[in-house]
Amino acid sequence: MRDRKVGWEVIANEPIAPGQCVMPFLGKVVTHRELTKSELLQQDYALEMWYTKLPKSLAHLGLLAKKSRRGGPDEIVGLQLDPTYKGNIGRFLSHSCLPNLMQVRFLRNSLQIADAVHVFVSMCTIPTGTFLNFDYGSSYANEKLHDICACFMPNCVRHKKKKPKAIYQVCQDVAAYMRRLDEMAAGDVEAVKDEYHSDSD
Repeated sequence: MRDRKVGWEVIANEPIAPGQCVMPFLGKVVTHRELTKSELLQQDYALEMWYTKLPKSLAHLGLLAKKSRRGGPDEIVGLQLDPTYKGNIGRFLSHSCLPNLMQVRFLRNSLQIADAVHVFVSMCTIPTGTFLNFDYGSSYANEKLHDICACFMPNCVRHKKKKPKAIYQVCQDVAAYMRRLDEMAAGDVEAVKDEYHSDSD
């Protein structure tokens, strides 16, 4: 579904048990440079696979694809999964500072990072009708979400630069979140959407 304030979101259409593989994140492997230079690729939907500086002496280990190597002696360009043309519904998963999914990466066929498979695994019991989300990462959250994050979690990055909440306020936030979960489990999605919009105004 598409929320007028948050954007695209994915909702569980059946109960999900903890530790269950929910979906992969599909896309074409591109370099960080290719992603940022192209106007056709969906930068905001891309998933970072690898981004680091590595001594050239370690490149022979075969951990990275040749296309990810840069001309500098000790620098390697990161790899991204771009879902523009080969993606799936995973691109629409929203962010939460207290997520119900975690990203798991495992290697397949070779030790190259470019051959890694990224999947989302449930971290808790997820009732039917619950929004599926994962943590986009501290760098992304601090740069792009610190003023607009709408996850309403007690540890939300949006509140980190503000005065810390009193304990009773944190309890109220948790109670409101649990109430939304109960309503979603009962199938009252419209009530949840109305409350969500009123809270975020």
